[in-house]
Amino acid sequence: MPDALGMLEVRGYVAAITFADVMAKVADVTILELKKTRGMGWMTIFIEGDVAAVQAAIQAASTQSREENLYVTAKVIPRPATDLKEKLVHSPLAKDQEKSDDKEKQPPVKTSAPPKEAQSESEEALKEPEKPKNTGTAKTETKPASRRGGRRTKKAEPGKNSDDKPDKPKE
Repeated sequence: MPDALGMLEVRGYVAAITFADVMAKVADVTILELKKTRGMGWMTIFIEGDVAAVQAAIQAASTQSREENLYVTAKVIPRPATDLKEKLVHSPLAKDQEKSDDKEKQPPVKTSAPPKEAQSESEEALKEPEKPKNTGTAKTETKPASRRGGRRTKKAEPGKNSDDKPDKPKE
């Protein structure tokens, strides 16, 4: 059982993830939860581990968060009461472990395979429909659109300028 519970409160979700990573790399701690607190975008990171490891992790993340001006507060609780941890941390890992314990207690459910006829019908339904074959009688050619908004423009005919006025003869 871990000996300490550590909490670090910072501004922002990305900052919380960054500092949780720092804490995990600095010391042998377990990240329990990233929890959104009330308002202002503050996030609290909950960790657990040995007292010295939790203190080192909180110290390292606190220092870095102060340098980035994202620090709110931090606290290390050595030997927390068991009820305190249960009230503060709603870890999805603990819920997953409870679910796995419940599954182990239940007897396995036997299922029968569908008949082979039903399997072949379902496999046929999943196949892609065949594409019609190209006969090659009609070919369509697409012209590339101009760079402005995808509009196609008329090509200027020889002897006319872009305003559709005939060119003046040169003297």
